Amino acid sequence: MDRRAEGGGAGRLKGPRGRAWRSPGRTAFRRGVFDFIRATPASPRTGEHEITDVLQTIIDSGTPLRPVLFDGAYVNVNTPGDLDTVAAALAGPATAGKAGKAGS
Repeated sequence: MDRRAEGGGAGRLKGPRGRAWRSPGRTAFRRGVFDFIRATPASPRTGEHEITDVLQTIIDSGTPLRPVLFDGAYVNVNTPGDLDTVAAALAGPATAGKAGKAGS
């Protein structure tokens, strides 16, 4: 699937049982990735090399990409408030309302 042909970001690869795959933001590459970064045009939107475009360049070259699958919950944590919400959920129902409150 070519994301760029679909307006960049519009396409989603489907995983097992038709679910959309998500990336928890962890990647590991060998040194050869720098060749693919150089071969990938900069984004017209940001002027930077976007990781999704680099991945598409790798796919287009025929080089295999291998995902590491995990089974469990995925939570996107971007802010301290998100972290508080996750910490409270992991602590259990007894402390769920106390996250982020001073003196708790």
